[in-house]
Amino acid sequence: GRDSNELQVRAQLMPLFNSDGSGDLDGTLAQLDKTIEAGATHIEILPFLFVQSAEQLRPCLERIIKIKDA
Repeated sequence: GRDSNELQVRAQLMPLFNSDGSGDLDGTLAQLDKTIEAGATHIEILPFLFVQSAEQLRPCLERIIKIKDA
């Protein structure tokens, strides 16, 4: 009896990695449209997979926010 328009689906993007083992943020974010098309309403991204130092965290988060705002 629930309205299906009120349902929310949480999904996590499958993290992709470069050949050197570092996280591929752009490749991972490229999955976003397909994930939304599949019905996800909330997307989880784990930034710690894409940074190796504290200095890299802000640019990583800014990249994610830029996509969110687009």
